[in-house]
Amino acid sequence: MKKKCGALLILVLCLVCMQSAWAAVPVRDDTGRFLNSYQVAELTQQCADIYAAHGIQPMIRVTSSLGEDLNRMRYYAADLYDNTYGNNSDGVIFLVAGRSYISVTTGRGETILSRNVLNAMEDDTVDYLRDGDYAGAFSHYLSLLDNVLTRYENGERFNGNFSVKTPIQRAVGILPFIAIAAAIITGLILLIVWSGMKTAKKKDTASEYAVGAELTRHSDVYLYTTTVRRRIQTSSGSGGSGHFSSSGGGHGSSSGGHF
Repeated sequence: MKKKCGALLILVLCLVCMQSAWAAVPVRDDTGRFLNSYQVAELTQQCADIYAAHGIQPMIRVTSSLGEDLNRMRYYAADLYDNTYGNNSDGVIFLVAGRSYISVTTGRGETILSRNVLNAMEDDTVDYLRDGDYAGAFSHYLSLLDNVLTRYENGERFNGNFSVKTPIQRAVGILPFIAIAAAIITGLILLIVWSGMKTAKKKDTASEYAVGAELTRHSDVYLYTTTVRRRIQTSSGSGGSGHFSSSGGGHGSSSGGHF
């Protein structure tokens, strides 16, 4: 009897350990439709590399639709993260549910990854989701996360408007457009100058160039000005405040969206 009880206890402990190990996996597709085992392994390695380099634990989760309710998704994602890594962890979860997505941060993740940063990362990722490339979307999101964390550690702070590209990357990116625009403008100027020169006709005497010349004076008197000021109302992104609590932990989140 004691042997049977001992064997049963060992079996229960093994099942608990297996369940805990499964729950702690950072990348999961609960639908079984969008990520295969190879893609999950690659994304899991990306998450591990980010955690080793920056101490921020990313989490990726795909689940069925939650009714496109972004506020519900916000709390659902926070609970998923807290139940997996605890209330005192530093990280971010990117949740895709049906045709909706949202990012939720915790700990140092909330300090570093402001709402503007998360929105910019999602905006740069959502096209992959629209194309059905979920593995590509998550890999790109994690690459952006690694880049943002590196920039933060190098002293950059993200206030106000944010771009996933550094100022140097943005400058390099627009150089070809500047060169094309400069070439077009230069060509137009040369064409105009050349066309103007073609209309000139040689005169026989110098006095002929002055025929018909007349100097006039023209002036505009500026008397009054009226300035009208109107306040422009702006609307925030859908879905609640940037900071909220769930499962006993504090969190921040993106605006989220649909695709």
